[in-house]
Amino acid sequence: MIVIIRQNGSVSLCAITEKTHWFGKNGFYTDFTVDRGGRLRKGRLSDYISRITREKTSSHRLYE
Repeated sequence: MIVIIRQNGSVSLCAITEKTHWFGKNGFYTDFTVDRGGRLRKGRLSDYISRITREKTSSHRLYE
C-alpha cells in the first residue's frame, strides 16, 4: 500500500499494482503503478502505448 499526500493536504490510500526499476543516462529510476479504485483490471491498449511512449522523468520520495 502507498499513501499519497497532495499539496492541499488531502490523502489517498492506494494499492501498488506494478513496480519497475531501471537505470537511465541520468541515474536510477523507479516507476510505480497504483490503483485507487480498489479493483484491478486489465490495461487498455492505449494505456500500454502511452506508457511506452511517455518521456521518463525523475521523482522523489517523502519519508516520515
